[in-house]
Amino acid sequence: MAPINDFEVLYEAPNKEGTFSEGDTITGTVSFNLSKETKVKSVTVKAMGETSVHWTKGTGDRKKRVSAYRPYFKVKDNLVAKSEQETRLPKGPHNFKFKLQIPNGDWPSSFHGIHGRIFYALVAKITRGWHLPSSVQKEINFQTKIFPFPSQISSGSVSKVTGTFSKGEIQMHASLDRQVCSPGDTLTAVAKIRNGSSKPVKPKFALEQKTLYQVRVNRNFCYKTHFKMVGDPIAPNSEGTATCQVQVPTDVGHSFQNCDVVSVEYYLKAYVDVKFALDPEVQLPLVIVPSTAINTKCNEPYTPAGPSDSDFPPSNLPAGAYGFMNPGPPQYYAPGLVPYASPANSYYNQWPQGVPSYGTPMTTQIQAPPGPPPFQQEDDPPSYPSLFSPPL
Repeated sequence: MAPINDFEVLYEAPNKEGTFSEGDTITGTVSFNLSKETKVKSVTVKAMGETSVHWTKGTGDRKKRVSAYRPYFKVKDNLVAKSEQETRLPKGPHNFKFKLQIPNGDWPSSFHGIHGRIFYALVAKITRGWHLPSSVQKEINFQTKIFPFPSQISSGSVSKVTGTFSKGEIQMHASLDRQVCSPGDTLTAVAKIRNGSSKPVKPKFALEQKTLYQVRVNRNFCYKTHFKMVGDPIAPNSEGTATCQVQVPTDVGHSFQNCDVVSVEYYLKAYVDVKFALDPEVQLPLVIVPSTAINTKCNEPYTPAGPSDSDFPPSNLPAGAYGFMNPGPPQYYAPGLVPYASPANSYYNQWPQGVPSYGTPMTTQIQAPPGPPPFQQEDDPPSYPSLFSPPL
């Protein structure tokens, strides 16, 4: 029976959230109880960070496992120095205090997903001669101070994002009061819908998370819905305005793109439920960051406080001014989605431009349908000989 009992590693929380960041010092204790006098070669504790992803693709004989591993840093402290002569520890309880500083670097925040994780932990280990080492680990919650999309964050409280879908008999213009938010925030989404079909349609809103796992040319997308709400039906050949109060869950993760094998993005999807047809939708990109990030000056480049203490060589990934491979804002739209612009004679110009008032989480206002735009006769198209003269 092993003489080592009650082996654990504990740390002091640096703040009420219990999160650590680049350059922070971890203060804690490694403790264990020996049932008898024991010889040990070493007692160590280390802080480490890493990313690992894995999934399986294909079936049968073509089944293939895809995986990747990225070490970030490893900082170690010898509580009982390793030597040729083993150290005798007396019977009873033992407590070793330690301090470890997390290196400065562009490390992504902690993350746990279906096909991978970004993991930070404290690992304590006791090594004895002719015995397997005893080890214990405790995960720490790492939250980076280097936030993505600095331009959106600095103006996130007033930045508004819009999108438009126009195809066939259904047109929709959706807007979100701001693009940057934090877990627990409430956002206001508005969708103006023109239903020119012969069937009633239902406006819907959903807060979606898109996680991308990527190893070389292999990609795996995972989607998760965090919030969903349905509005009142809009009758055929009529217009309606649906307003929704979107509650961002407090346990939702943050957006990040500073990891080459996994990234997380969020968007609000406004769409129309049409029976027996493909649902028209508009995707409004959303950046979720900690509440402290919105008040941070994000227009200044990140400057490390000092040299890195990492045991691993610096990353050879290209970095931008903010330490990110893609420091600029994401540019992605759903099929049929374009930034909203209302020309003077457009069909949408007949819609009211103000945002309607709301008193409930989801309201729908029905308006009488305006008359269709007048048909304008165009000039006859040019003839073929006028465009392409036959060879002489």
